[in-house]
Amino acid sequence: MPLDAIVAVEGGFTGEEVRDPATLNAALLAWPNIMLRLDHPQHRRSFLKKRGPFVRVAFRLDDPEPFIRLLVWQLGHRASRQDGLPN
Repeated sequence: MPLDAIVAVEGGFTGEEVRDPATLNAALLAWPNIMLRLDHPQHRRSFLKKRGPFVRVAFRLDDPEPFIRLLVWQLGHRASRQDGLPN
């Protein structure tokens, strides 16, 4: 997933969001604990059945806090560069 496509990362979300067809649930064997929200729909690549695009990606990490901190930092850093602020 390109960093530019991610607009938010969350550790709290509803089961309804995970089961929504617009969510790519990449946590195959466990309940997800991370949700990435995307700025525009991404097309799915599926060989078995046709599925619509997704605007969220849910997945599971053993230790999500460092990942969330780093991604939030990256998203903020990207936003400051786009606003013309110095790095």
